[in-house]
Amino acid sequence: PEEDEVPEKVGGVYVADGYDSPVGTAQQRQSNDLWPSGWRDASPFGRLYFVGTPREAYHTGADLNWGSPYQDKGLPIYATASGVVTFAGWLRVWGNVIVVRHDPLITPTGKVMYSRYSHVQDMLVKVGDRVKRGQEIAEISDAGGTLVPHLHFDLSPTTRLEANPADWPGKSATRIFRDYVDPLIFIRNNRP
Repeated sequence: PEEDEVPEKVGGVYVADGYDSPVGTAQQRQSNDLWPSGWRDASPFGRLYFVGTPREAYHTGADLNWGSPYQDKGLPIYATASGVVTFAGWLRVWGNVIVVRHDPLITPTGKVMYSRYSHVQDMLVKVGDRVKRGQEIAEISDAGGTLVPHLHFDLSPTTRLEANPADWPGKSATRIFRDYVDPLIFIRNNRP
């Protein structure tokens, strides 16, 4: 989006015109490749991982990596759609986290979604800030050196991330599929 663009309002309410990838160049985010060229999802939505360990859990979103380990540290992260920041701070295990309550989509359903961007550094937003699709909000990091750098990105159609930004359903498949959606599918189905 252009710097002087103003989020659209319908009936006095801000609305989102669609969703893009939270990573990649402006040109890549507008392409048909939802995870831009060179980016991969190391832990896709709903996958059981850390199998056989005390950390075994179903993944709530996507773990986005670019290049080989540590090449993506410091790369920009963008708001996937317009909305308002409901959380921006440090959480144990997660590192820095940003949660955005997105404006309802310009569709008959007008769905409101929440996005979470985790393990980030150099946060450029604070609670209450209005963001627009494609606005840089932070950089990829490593949760204070405890993880390999990557962006943990997830989407929820519930208010769970606003109430508890550190929410992690663990091994509850019921909670995962009730409280989160596959970000790749959701974005693909809701492009501008």
